[in-house]
Amino acid sequence: MGTRFAGLLLFALAACGQALDPAYAPLERAYDALRVKDYDRAVAAFEQAIALAPARPDIRTDLAYTLLKVGDTESARDQFAEATRLNPGDEHIALEYAFLYYETKQPIIARRVFDRIRKSGNKTAEAAFENIDRPLREGIARWKQALDLSPDNFSAHEELARLAEQRDELDLASEHFQKAWRLRPDRRALLLDLGRIWKQQGLVEEANTAQRDRHRLAELEGDRVRRAREHRARCRVGGLELRVGERGRRQQREGK
Repeated sequence: MGTRFAGLLLFALAACGQALDPAYAPLERAYDALRVKDYDRAVAAFEQAIALAPARPDIRTDLAYTLLKVGDTESARDQFAEATRLNPGDEHIALEYAFLYYETKQPIIARRVFDRIRKSGNKTAEAAFENIDRPLREGIARWKQALDLSPDNFSAHEELARLAEQRDELDLASEHFQKAWRLRPDRRALLLDLGRIWKQQGLVEEANTAQRDRHRLAELEGDRVRRAREHRARCRVGGLELRVGERGRRQQREGK
């Protein structure tokens, strides 16, 4: 009798757990798949669980680790990022997120996350932050020295601006992207860089102006290229007509 009651109680608790947790069934399938290393099936089940319980960071974390097993680093990074958003106090997950951003060639975001975590005394985050930040600091210092010697050095302005952007020194980046563009107004991509910086600074009107100017310059350049092409075509036609005329006159003289 006692055994039967205990069995009924366990069944009731399991049924209650399923009722309270909408993601129970797909999670059970996901962990069953993990036990036999069927990672593709586990990924699919975790995704179903997330659709049923999107605010649970633990499911996203487990999905992220499973995605790493199948080599999908970028998707794993995005799941760690969402788990960090849902649970910003979990430094371990935030570190995973930051390292994956660094590995996927997005050092700006990685540096920001490491910077936030290191302020709590995390030594791993401190070391990772320094590995990213030190080359940026040193590069900025070198390019500033180069500009002291040669203020109109286009490459120095451009490189300094790019390093400053990576270090979130947006005022410095804006200043030197503008100076680089004034030196080489034909480099229209610099307007795109400026627009990106101004947008981050909240200068929406300036960013939109940079985008419009870039399109206007592109149109002007397109017109210039088209006119040059038409001029070359006219020259070729004119040259052909001249050669044909000379050949005809020569043939007439020889006929005489």
